[in-house]
Amino acid sequence: MASVDWLERLAGVTTPALVIAGEHDAGAPPAMSQAIASRLPGAELRTIAAAHIGVLELPQAFLDAVRGFIGGRCGG
Repeated sequence: MASVDWLERLAGVTTPALVIAGEHDAGAPPAMSQAIASRLPGAELRTIAAAHIGVLELPQAFLDAVRGFIGGRCGG
C-alpha cells in the first residue's frame, strides 16, 4: 500500500470533500491529510485532537466537523 501513489489522481475528484485529520496520528500524520486536501479541488481540511480513528476516539468532534461541512453546503 505504501508504494501506491494516487495523490495526482485526486485533482479529478469533482465532489465536495472533507478530510478529517487526527493531530496525534502517527500512521497518517496531519501533513499527509494536508497533502490529500491540497490536491482535492475545494476540499476542506479539519483537524481534531485524535489519533488514527477519530470517529471512535472523539465522536462528537468528528460529528461536529461533518455537520459543519455538510451545513456549509446545504444551508444548515
